[in-house]
Amino acid sequence: MSPNDTFRPALSLPVEQAMSFLSLASRHIPRAEQLDTARDLGLSTTPAVDENGFSETALALWESMNRASAIMTMASMTPTQPTHRNLRIWLGRPYATVARTQGEKIHVYRIDTEEIPHVVAANSPLGPRPETFDGPPYLPTEFIGAIANDNLDTAQAILAHLTTFGPADSLFSQALLNRQWEYTTWTRDNITPDGLIPWAALSVLSTPAGSYLVTPPRGGESSNEEATMEPILQTVLWGQLAQLFTPRADDAKESERA
Repeated sequence: MSPNDTFRPALSLPVEQAMSFLSLASRHIPRAEQLDTARDLGLSTTPAVDENGFSETALALWESMNRASAIMTMASMTPTQPTHRNLRIWLGRPYATVARTQGEKIHVYRIDTEEIPHVVAANSPLGPRPETFDGPPYLPTEFIGAIANDNLDTAQAILAHLTTFGPADSLFSQALLNRQWEYTTWTRDNITPDGLIPWAALSVLSTPAGSYLVTPPRGGESSNEEATMEPILQTVLWGQLAQLFTPRADDAKESERA
């Protein structure tokens, strides 16, 4: 955090209210209409609103969202966590806005641009691993479909069936059978005057022994092909993630002009 900036705007809201709050970021609502808008969206009793309209905290969060040049998202599913890990970061300079799901609430807060790597690392399945890769070169496309449909039980059943093709004593198979896996997808969409433009996506299946880069088939779930899976070192994975969470270089010039 900048030593000269002690204002750290943050909100913690139930999911439905948080989604309503985030949806207002790009709308210009006159002060005279703000209390009515907040009431209609169920935000009147939240810290996003004060007696005059939207609070200083809400306006500060929206400002950095509206000045962002890209949005990075992370969605992760694992049997070892009772809830899914979801993260969204509006990338910009000198600030970024983070929306992080935790249980039944979404925490929305502003950070300095320099803090983005820490937030991504803290919320991603990264860490020391022996980097032992004994998994197959493919992953059933049905598994990716189960993840997309938020169906953990089906995803686990597909992975358990995958282990029947052997070898049963591999570290990869043991991790799947013991429900020690995590599937994570990171995306980056660039913000343009015409809307969001998909820029890159990265999916990884992680086990205690190592992580695998997953490439879905071009035809999606309807394809007869399987998703490919290849080992990826943690250092290489971090390098690829850095491309997704780094704001554009010209953001710094734009923030100086502002």
